[in-house]
Amino acid sequence: MIRFYEDAGVWWPDSEGDGAAHYVKNARVKDCEWATKRCKKARTVVQAGGYIGLWPKKLSSLFDRVITFEPVFELAQCVRENTKGLMNIDVRELALGAAEGSAHFSWSPHGRSGLRVTPSSKLEHVRTIDSFELKDVDLIYLDLEGGEGAALEGATQTIARCSPTIVVEINPPYKDITPKVLNRLGYEFECKAHTDHLFKRRPR
Repeated sequence: MIRFYEDAGVWWPDSEGDGAAHYVKNARVKDCEWATKRCKKARTVVQAGGYIGLWPKKLSSLFDRVITFEPVFELAQCVRENTKGLMNIDVRELALGAAEGSAHFSWSPHGRSGLRVTPSSKLEHVRTIDSFELKDVDLIYLDLEGGEGAALEGATQTIARCSPTIVVEINPPYKDITPKVLNRLGYEFECKAHTDHLFKRRPR
């Protein structure tokens, strides 16, 4: 179930408790502006996970098109409600990974979700970014609780075609995995804002 919290001005899932106001107050959505300034163009951004929609909402004011991915049903509902009326946001209730198929996806409160087997995990449909055959991606912005590397493995064709700026959240214990994937794809670290790390393609 989700409900609207007037003090925070957002739709919020009951399973996350009463933390809506605290989350909204501390959400670093201005990091979207930091990332956008480092893109050559601002046509399409691929963003995941959508959580309750604050990042897709902010990005919609900066890009022509936002494609956001959020596989958790309650959270996807919040994304749709919190971005209602913004016609340039495409909400996909899907998980991103390295290959098409199904995988165990677990979700626990406070955004601790990901493709992993736990007692509470469920089988979810997984898509790759490449499967959407996007032609004008200028930014890939990922916060997937350790699933960033797998999502990038499923975006190699898109990255080769579009050379987007890539922003990924990097936290222990995943701090070594994603940079290795990006290095293999021809990217190098440029700068960071909080836990969001920005990578650009190396000059050829």
